[in-house]
Amino acid sequence: MNITLGYSDNTVISVPEVFKLALSSFSARFAEELAASPGRNFSNMPSALRGTGIDAGSSSLTRANWLKVTTTQKTFLLARLLIVSP
Repeated sequence: MNITLGYSDNTVISVPEVFKLALSSFSARFAEELAASPGRNFSNMPSALRGTGIDAGSSSLTRANWLKVTTTQKTFLLARLLIVSP
């Protein structure tokens, strides 16, 4: 299975930042890769560098539009997290 992650690099206390903290608490590997990523950005993590992580935008509108054109089955899992933050 190939999973593509839509992300936002917003680093203030926001839904993307809370998402980073939550994933870090569940996965030591994710925490290590995030810490090693310049700026703690999803865009510098291995998934984005290999093309399985795509910047979904920095606003709710751009993330919603990304979801509309991204038809993979797993998109829904991140939909609420990606749309809620400003």
